[in-house]
Amino acid sequence: MLELIRQVSQSRLTTYQFNDMTDFDLDVAPGKIYDEIETFNVDHFEGKLAVETNQEKKWMKLIKEDKEVPENTLIVKMKFFALPVEEGEEPRTRVRFTKKRGNIGEWYEIFNDMKEKGLNDFLLTTNNQIPAQ
Repeated sequence: MLELIRQVSQSRLTTYQFNDMTDFDLDVAPGKIYDEIETFNVDHFEGKLAVETNQEKKWMKLIKEDKEVPENTLIVKMKFFALPVEEGEEPRTRVRFTKKRGNIGEWYEIFNDMKEKGLNDFLLTTNNQIPAQ
């Protein structure tokens, strides 16, 4: 799933305000994140999430459908950005989770559960997430 990674310049990457709740650096491929989300979905979320990928548009979506009230269907888009690498550094990717539709409180509850159940092992702390001394 390396084809989901967008190649962008540092200036384009910093155009978007960093959000410490939704933006994380990775040192694994998007496929590993996909696998971890699928494992969470099966083992801890009763298969309620659908995971879609679009390689042409370079995104992954998490969908929690609400059949009774379709307007409440939760959709979260994930985009992956290649980070600039300096000599001697390992390549990293930034993932941005963006809620497109649904209840943001529900999304944060699901996301925190995902992180507790194993996703946190792959989400790296960035300079933007380190508290000032």
